[in-house]
Amino acid sequence: MHSPRTHLLLPLVILAACIGIPDGQLTDSATDPTTDPTTDPTTDPTTTSTSGSTTSTTSGTVTSTTNTASASSTTSDTTTADPSTTGPVAYCGDGEKNGDETCDDGDMNGEYDHCNADCSGPGPHCGDQVIQLAHEACDDGNTDNTDDCVDGCNPASCGDGFLHNGKEECEKTENDGADFPAGCIDCKWDRRIVFVTRKTYAGGLGGIDGADTLCATAALSLRPSPGGTFRAWLSTATNSPAKDWSSLKDFQGRFVLPDDTLVAQGWNAGTLELVHEINQDEFKQSAEGTLLVWTGTNTNGYAATSNCKDWTDSTKSSEGITGNSSSFDSKWTSTTSLQCIGTNRLYCFQTALP
Repeated sequence: MHSPRTHLLLPLVILAACIGIPDGQLTDSATDPTTDPTTDPTTDPTTTSTSGSTTSTTSGTVTSTTNTASASSTTSDTTTADPSTTGPVAYCGDGEKNGDETCDDGDMNGEYDHCNADCSGPGPHCGDQVIQLAHEACDDGNTDNTDDCVDGCNPASCGDGFLHNGKEECEKTENDGADFPAGCIDCKWDRRIVFVTRKTYAGGLGGIDGADTLCATAALSLRPSPGGTFRAWLSTATNSPAKDWSSLKDFQGRFVLPDDTLVAQGWNAGTLELVHEINQDEFKQSAEGTLLVWTGTNTNGYAATSNCKDWTDSTKSSEGITGNSSSFDSKWTSTTSLQCIGTNRLYCFQTALP
C-alpha cells in the first residue's frame, strides 16, 4: 500500500516526463508550502522576466511565466476632446463675421438691405442699380441727389429736401425738415415782375399815390397779365419802399423782367442787389432814348435827399434824385439830381400777387 506522499509525487513524475525534466530534480520541496513561489520572497513574480514566455527553476521548483505585461501596458492612443475648450462650429448664418466672410446678418441673410445668402457681400440694396419693386421706386446706383433718383431710391419730388437740377429753383433745407424758405412756392421762387415804363413823366407825379396809379396802368399792358399790385419805386420825406412795402421785407424770391430775366434774388438785408439792369418796359422791349428814372430812393430802399417836393412839383425850382436803367450797380437807383421840369421814366414793382 502506497503512502499519501507517493500519491502526490506520481502526477508530478508523469508531468516531468512530458516536459523533459530529469527525474532527479523532483524533490519533496515541490509540495512544501515553504517553497511555494506564491509565498517565497525569492520568487516574487514582479521580478520574473517578461520579455516572452520563459521557464526558470528556483530551488528546484518549476516556474512557468507568460508575458502579459506587454498586453496590460498597452494604452489606447484615442484622445477625447474637452467640450469646454471647443465652441460651436462657425458657419454662414450664425450672425458673426468669421473667416473669409464679408458679412453675416444671421437669419436676415438674403433679405433686402442685409448680407447676401452666402455671406460674400451685401444682398439686394438701394444703390445696386436693380429696382427692388417691394422696396424701391428707382435705383440709378449713384449718390447724386440732384438727379431723378435721390436717397432711399425714391424719385425726386418737390419737398424731398434735394434741389432737383434743372427742374427746381428752391427746396426745403436739406434733411432737416425745415419749411420752404420765404418766397419758395412749389419749388419755384416766387416771382415779382419789375419793369421800367415806356412813357416818361415830369416830377409832379401826384405824389406817391399818383405814381402808383401810373405803374398800375402800365402793368395792364403786360402779357400774359400777371395781375396783383404794382407800385412805383419812389420815396418822399415820410414814405419809402423800405418802410411801406411790408410784403417784400423778407422776400427771398426773384425779381424778374417781363420776359423772366432775373434782376435780383430777394431783398437781402434791406438792399436790392441787382444782377441785371431794369431796362425792359411793359411791352418786353428794351428801353431806348431817355434812360433816367425818377426814384428819390437810395439802394437800401429809404428816401434820398431830393424828391420834387414829394413828387408834386414839375418846375425848375425843385429837383429829384434819378437812377439809370442801363446800370445794375448802385447807380440804378441813385445817380444824379435833376430839375423836376424834365421828364423821366418810372420803375414799377409787383409788390403783391393776385
